Amino acid sequence: MPGGQPGHNNIIDIPPGAYIHLGIKEGILHKLNQNTLTQNIDILPLAINIDGLPLNKSSNSQFWPVLMSIDLIEVSHLFIVGIYHGMRKPKSATQFLDAFVCKRIFAIKRNPELNAMLRTNESFRLQLQQEHHKGFTPLSKIDIGLVSNVPLDYMHLICLSVTRKLILFWVGKKGKFKLKDSNIDAISKKTLIFRKYICISGIKKVHIREPIASHTRLQICLRYLASGDSMRSIGYAFRVSPNTVSMIVHETCSVIWEKLKEIPSVHNNETHLYFDQLMELLNHLVYTQ
Repeated sequence: MPGGQPGHNNIIDIPPGAYIHLGIKEGILHKLNQNTLTQNIDILPLAINIDGLPLNKSSNSQFWPVLMSIDLIEVSHLFIVGIYHGMRKPKSATQFLDAFVCKRIFAIKRNPELNAMLRTNESFRLQLQQEHHKGFTPLSKIDIGLVSNVPLDYMHLICLSVTRKLILFWVGKKGKFKLKDSNIDAISKKTLIFRKYICISGIKKVHIREPIASHTRLQICLRYLASGDSMRSIGYAFRVSPNTVSMIVHETCSVIWEKLKEIPSVHNNETHLYFDQLMELLNHLVYTQ
């Protein structure tokens, strides 16, 4: 996928790495020379994609290539416009995009539709919805529609945003809409069934573990409250990390308080007998795995 001829002057320092520009014009001409267009067009539609690519598993070395293609059926193959390399992604998206934007590029994509007030190219440039902006983008320097010509990214918007928030709701990490433990276990087990059908080539390997059962979480919490052991010691006993013990103790105590705070206090012999039996049962549960 050739671009321009790289030279020393095309390399730009972009902390914590460097960016080399291979050329837009050269890549377009190369693709057009390889293919014959079947239609006369006044404007050549281009599609652009930028994403990270890890180089190996032993270090954080990574590429961030700027890929482009002519958005026509006859010439749909990608070519490389530029490549960033570093041990981490570019620290400044503005500086990274500036190195690319200064070459004057054009793109075309469809307009997103949302069940809310639709943004327009003009409202985006004027930043009328401040809550959706973190600064000014270098892409505003070129003549493209920053709403109408930018595609929606399924992976980041759906998989890593909406789906992640739903999972946090379901497991009780966000809001008060936690599913029952039995439902969480069922979803987890069905997800593990699909694991062997998910391709992990080229991406980081994901380790999926069985969720800690509710009775084990109660044991961990009560062991900590009753024994006074350190969280590290309890973590060794239950084979979980101290951070996990801390999280479980906090969450379990919160649940216990929410469930018991409305129960009125009754002081009589029957109540004392009940609590004595309860404490005996809890002590047995705490010290028996």
